[in-house]
Amino acid sequence: MTLKELREAFRARAADEAEPWLWSNKEIALFLNEAQCEACERAHLVADAVAIELEAGKECYPLPPDVLKVLSARTPAGALTPGKGRHDLGSYFESQDGMLWVKAPLAAQTLALIVSRLPAPMEQAGDTPEIHARYHYRLLDWAMRCAYLKQDAETFNAKTAAFHQALFEQSFGGRPDANVQRKQREAAPTVVRYGGM
Repeated sequence: MTLKELREAFRARAADEAEPWLWSNKEIALFLNEAQCEACERAHLVADAVAIELEAGKECYPLPPDVLKVLSARTPAGALTPGKGRHDLGSYFESQDGMLWVKAPLAAQTLALIVSRLPAPMEQAGDTPEIHARYHYRLLDWAMRCAYLKQDAETFNAKTAAFHQALFEQSFGGRPDANVQRKQREAAPTVVRYGGM
């Protein structure tokens, strides 16, 4: 579905098909973009390849700001296998809070990552969500949730907003807060052994 088609579906579902509209086209686009980001944060629906150029002796590298999670890693020598713990005597990498830490390599090399990331925003009427088409219509539930939380006498309805949020969570799962995410990282950091560094 395109942004235009999603907007039309939103208006049909919200019975907002005649002017003056309760929600502007710009508001609906914001709601739909937020919905796609929420879906990706909860279910890691957009994967991409990222290359990190490692420098000799350097341990810390910024990840692109849209990266949510490192899913796998590879060097020219082959795939890396999961490992555990910062105190491993072999090499490893760990990603957390937008940064990548590695055991400093002796020579420059490329680390190829597969990551989950946030989607690019839909801006033009013909733009489509980056997530798979089977999830497009489900984005409407988060958009409806946002719409009914708009602080306006004609639109605000906390009960309806909660109903649509529950439907969205049935599709994409709940979103742990930042504190829970931090505790999960501390309990089980993403670490991969790498013997070539």
